[in-house]
Amino acid sequence: MKITFTFEVNDNVFDESYKILVNARKQIINLIKITIPENLKEITEKKIEYLKLNVRILNCLKCENIKFIKDLIILTERDLQITPNLGRRSILFIKNELKTHGLSLGMK
Repeated sequence: MKITFTFEVNDNVFDESYKILVNARKQIINLIKITIPENLKEITEKKIEYLKLNVRILNCLKCENIKFIKDLIILTERDLQITPNLGRRSILFIKNELKTHGLSLGMK
């Protein structure tokens, strides 16, 4: 499934539009159900603190209501790129940490 949004916003309402977009994204993510292989089910039920991520990354993810590893793996790299305060190095760090557990971003 792929959902694409296109927004045209002038500079005066950018902040409010961004907040609406982020809120909509959170609600859509909460509706998505994924099928996780049995051998990975146990780890995906753990909180994101289980991953060896630094405090700043954990705080960014928590602000986006990402509390469990299963919430993180359904996101794509593009989803994380629009997460406030997560840069490309943080995303690379997340991807590497997931890889050590046999997981990746964008799992369906």
